[in-house]
Amino acid sequence: MKLECNPDSFKTDPEGSQLAYDINQHLPAEVQVLSVQRVNSGFNARSYCDTRTYHYYLPASILGLALDGSTEDKARMRLLRQCCSLFQGRHPFHNYTKRRLYRIRSADTAGGASRDMQEAAQKGSESNTSDSPAEQDTHSEARPSASAGDETSSGSNSLDECETVERPQDSCSSGTGGASLNLENTQDAEPTMQPALRTTPRPLQYSWLDEMDPRDRLAPAHYRHITCISADDPIPLGNGATSAVKVSITGSSFMLYQIRHMLGAAVAVARGDLPLEFVSASLCAPARAVLPLAPAQVLVLAGNAFQPFPSDGLGVIQSMSGSHLRLGAKGQTARDSFAQQVLHPAIEDLFKHDVWAQWDNDLKLTTWQDNEFTTYIQKAEHWQVQRAAIASAKQEQLSSAALQ
Repeated sequence: MKLECNPDSFKTDPEGSQLAYDINQHLPAEVQVLSVQRVNSGFNARSYCDTRTYHYYLPASILGLALDGSTEDKARMRLLRQCCSLFQGRHPFHNYTKRRLYRIRSADTAGGASRDMQEAAQKGSESNTSDSPAEQDTHSEARPSASAGDETSSGSNSLDECETVERPQDSCSSGTGGASLNLENTQDAEPTMQPALRTTPRPLQYSWLDEMDPRDRLAPAHYRHITCISADDPIPLGNGATSAVKVSITGSSFMLYQIRHMLGAAVAVARGDLPLEFVSASLCAPARAVLPLAPAQVLVLAGNAFQPFPSDGLGVIQSMSGSHLRLGAKGQTARDSFAQQVLHPAIEDLFKHDVWAQWDNDLKLTTWQDNEFTTYIQKAEHWQVQRAAIASAKQEQLSSAALQ
């Protein structure tokens, strides 16, 4: 948000604390301005942003934590963190989004668009709402074309997570052959009525591409870099009746539903409903898999890091706001107070929503075939070894060239 105000006010109050206070007098308690700072005239919050940090709050109950310091609790938290660590670094997150939205639209250059692309374009033109306002693709260079759909193209989606957009033609729910099963995570609109709890098993859906499928190719936009991801110990929220685990994720950009699938997978692993090896395999380019999708309600954009201000020759902006736009000490205090008084009690209320019982039930019903699963994991491990060898060889070549 930009605001016209007296520039002299920043000489004595560079964080704009008084301006923020005055604005907040006209806002509801649930919406608060933390700080008002001076920026250059060309500043754009989206294009200047280098990294985003999101918080996702997990109720301790969904992890099956007894909160008694038991060995079982420690083991579950260890698995949660171990799974989260797999996401750190640069990986293809094609299995953690609506994959088709981020493909290169080669069909258009040939004079026509595929049915998938036309469908995505139609959805993009029908809606301007996102599943979660916090989790939007916030990096223009990695964003799919507008006609192919973007992160604001879908409304809240069903929490029947493991359904697929495109079903395999046969009756198999998993496979390891060379042909793609065309698996895509479903992100359809939230039903108007809560469905009854499922009672039938939910087989894992996955396939491995022994050969490239031209209809299901990855694009550079499917690759994202996670700078840091961590899971705190459980803490009481609100009035202390409910404990939660806060997971912090920092990256330069995120795709539609990416964070929710990451947390869905991590929770399933921590509970023992999903093997850790399956998540590791899902980060391989030839892998096609459908992963659990965590509820949307408790995903929060918590912070941003911005590029340096361009020099104006006089250093006016830098003298008031510093080299980068950042939340100052007073703003941080206001943020922490808002979290304790408003955000955490609201999240505690959201933990009472029926979606958590639905999700808990769905995770318990996850199944897989041992023989097919073993083959799938073996192929993934072989691929990872090959990629590591290629990377090592390239590094040796670079080192040799530097010495010459």
